[in-house]
Amino acid sequence: MKARKLVGGIIVAFAVLLFMAGLYLLPVGTDAFLYFFVEVVAGGNWLMGDIYANLTALAMIIVGYVVMRSEGVKPGLKKNRRRRK
Repeated sequence: MKARKLVGGIIVAFAVLLFMAGLYLLPVGTDAFLYFFVEVVAGGNWLMGDIYANLTALAMIIVGYVVMRSEGVKPGLKKNRRRRK
């Protein structure tokens, strides 16, 4: 029983570290994404770089939706059919 608790504690600690690292690195990733589109693609034009970045993000969302639908998954929120008493 003690070994199971130790393994569980290690897994939880690793998951917390991954979550915290993701929160820390998320702004760095979004800044790099926007920097790429503003400086590299649009040549320093902030308006066009922002438009290109948003169009690319929208295209990624659409591609993800198409892939999910082709796999038979219906993305979105599902309504609960059971009524609560």
